[in-house]
Amino acid sequence: MVQKKWEKPPIVKVKLNFDAVISKDKIGFGVFARDNEGFVVGWSYGFRVEKMQVEWAELYAFEDSIK
Repeated sequence: MVQKKWEKPPIVKVKLNFDAVISKDKIGFGVFARDNEGFVVGWSYGFRVEKMQVEWAELYAFEDSIK
């Protein structure tokens, strides 16, 4: 009798969650990628030392999420 090793099915879709934080002249941003069951399949974060509006900080987080 041959036993088959169970393999997780391929990911059908991925949900990206990203956000940014601003503190004076520094920003931090991060992203999580989750599969259709909510399991985290990847993540990333970054920091920049510059003044900017919230919308630009969130754009950096979004840009990082597509990389």
